[in-house]
Order: sequence, then structure tokens, then C-alpha cells
Amino acid sequence: MLLKHLFFSLAVIFFATPAFSEEQEISQEECAEMREDIFGLMATSDYFFKDIEKHKEGSRKYEEAWERAIIFSRLSADWSTVYDVWCTDN
Repeated sequence: MLLKHLFFSLAVIFFATPAFSEEQEISQEECAEMREDIFGLMATSDYFFKDIEKHKEGSRKYEEAWERAIIFSRLSADWSTVYDVWCTDN
């Protein structure tokens, strides 16, 4: 399951790489793709926040779920900023 989420995160990074190229514009298709990827990151973060409730506080799985939830939450926030900067006019 974690491998699936890591693969998804890497896919987001590779698909959004054109945002950092010399070309300053991002197409509407790329923006739509980025938006979908951001929703996926948010959903993954939500999954891990819900997973926290399944584990005993202080346990290893509890801590791991918190770490994953925070990581995916930060990724979605960071990519949302990129989207806001490059795609709001598209």
C-alpha cells in the first residue's frame, strides 16, 4: 500500500516537472492533470489521518500513520501553491 502511495507521489513530481522548465506557461491539460494529482495527494493524506484512529496512541503504527499523513498533507499544500501560481489564469 505504501509503495502505491510513493509511486503516486513520484508520478506527481514527474508530471509537474514542466512547471520548472524554461518555458513559463503550463497548458490547461497540464493544469488539469496537476489538479487531479493534488486531489490524490489530499485523499491519501485523509486516508492516513483516518488510519491514525485505528491504532493505539503512542504505538509505532500510530506514529507512522501521523508521519505519512503529515507528509502527504505537506505535499498537497506545496503543489497547491504551485497550481495557484501557474494555473489560476488558465
